[in-house]
Amino acid sequence: MYCFEKQEDGDRFKQRFGGEKFDPSQRGEGRKQPYAIAMIDDGQMVMAGLWAKWKSPANNEQILSCTILTCGPNGVIGELHDRMPVILAESDWPKWLGEDCRTALS
Repeated sequence: MYCFEKQEDGDRFKQRFGGEKFDPSQRGEGRKQPYAIAMIDDGQMVMAGLWAKWKSPANNEQILSCTILTCGPNGVIGELHDRMPVILAESDWPKWLGEDCRTALS
């Protein structure tokens, strides 16, 4: 998993994460069947993610956490799992990070 540039807004960040695959598990009959999902051209898969800095209510420690956003599955992944990561096309990277002036204000 790779981290790319981010768009920062105070203690919250938008992020692009890159990797070669993601690993859903198909549930059924009391067991899970793991799968490795990659891009059809073996290219890099870039996923939408978020970072946040927050303070733990238990001990006031500052925590940096992150998540990869998920969405409903496409037709292929829907056969295996009920969700998948939000995969960003290269043309959408500036929009996601707020670098495109037309989308940064909307």
